[in-house]
Amino acid sequence: MPTPDPNRVLIFDTTLRDGEQSPGCSMTQPEKLRLARALAELGVEMENDEEQPTPGFYVPVDKEGANIIVTINSKEPFGEPDDMKFWWKIFYAAKEDWTVSSTNWEGVNWGLFSGDDPSWKEQVGRVIENARRLKCKTILYPE
Repeated sequence: MPTPDPNRVLIFDTTLRDGEQSPGCSMTQPEKLRLARALAELGVEMENDEEQPTPGFYVPVDKEGANIIVTINSKEPFGEPDDMKFWWKIFYAAKEDWTVSSTNWEGVNWGLFSGDDPSWKEQVGRVIENARRLKCKTILYPE
């Protein structure tokens, strides 16, 4: 089997599709690519961390039957990626069974903060649908 090219990232249109979480918002293809690379780099960075190495670490995406489905605060991938790593290191150390969804992963409900009840309901429904689709027992929100 050929060795995969570490510089090649494949993105399906439904992957990292943030516009589905917050009506009126969307990511361009270059922004999606930037986010995918940032998540991949975090996994490599965690695995090779000199102070707290996490051998074999990876981000489990769309893992069916995981105990916890983790939603992500939209500021974290670009603005504060270390916040995600703290949770991931805890899961790794605890040998927790967890996953993130490839779609509708946003955990912050902007409908709640803006008083837009229909958007609030839609976002919550998408998170619940992900948990049901993947047969996860627990939802972890970033708030």
